[in-house]
Parts: sequence; structure tokens; C-alpha cells
Amino acid sequence: MQNLASSGQGALSPQILGEFFVTATRKIPSPLTLEQAQPRVGNYLRSWKVLRLTGWTVLEATQGVVRHQMSYWDALVWATAKLNQVATVLSEDFTDGMLLEDVDFTTLSSRPSRWKAPDSLVDPIPATRGEDFPTRI
Repeated sequence: MQNLASSGQGALSPQILGEFFVTATRKIPSPLTLEQAQPRVGNYLRSWKVLRLTGWTVLEATQGVVRHQMSYWDALVWATAKLNQVATVLSEDFTDGMLLEDVDFTTLSSRPSRWKAPDSLVDPIPATRGEDFPTRI
């Protein structure tokens, strides 16, 4: 993950930054305080490209719900990737190898030795340096 951030190949969406904040402060066994989590969000903003999330993204997400029977929040991840021309999404929430309208979902845990970063990549909630958080909850 660190290579994706430093190379500029990785990207995050505003939704994922919000999910990180909620997960880090509420959904892990030893949550961060709000004061600890807030600067980490700022660090991600400075370290990663942040994709645009617009009204058109929301509309496209509704198409994902209708056409692919996705939950709205998963469809929003897919729509953000699709409309920002991100070819690969790293996530533990989607089936590894699932391809939806030119967006490929993959997990590092299923193929760590063979996996190579594509030209564009979105990483839902990368692990915080020095601490181990789940990728998505």
C-alpha cells in the first residue's frame, strides 16, 4: 500500500475516507480517539489522490443497485471507480476477480505474490502506518 501512495498510482474516494474515520474510531477493538483519527484523515488527503464524488456518481451508483443488485454503498465504490476510470479496486468486501463494466475487484490477501498494481487503482481504506486496520468493514 505504501508503494501505491508514494508512486501516485493509488487513489481514495471521499466515501472511503469517511469509512476509515468511522471504522478507526468506532468499529475496531481499540478505537482511536477522534483527535487521533482526524489528523490521519488529513495524512491520507496529503498522501493519496482523492477521486471526485459528484451527483453523477450517485446516479451511477443507483444504476449499480438496479443492474447488479449491489448494496448502495458498494455501488458507490463501483461507480466512483467507473466514472474516474479506475480499472482495479482493492477491497475485501467484493468477490476477488469480479468484473463489472470494466472495473475489476481484487483482494491482496487472495493473490499477494502474483498481484501487480495496474495503471490506476483505488484502495478502500489502506492500513494506517504502524497500525493494522481492516481494509473495509
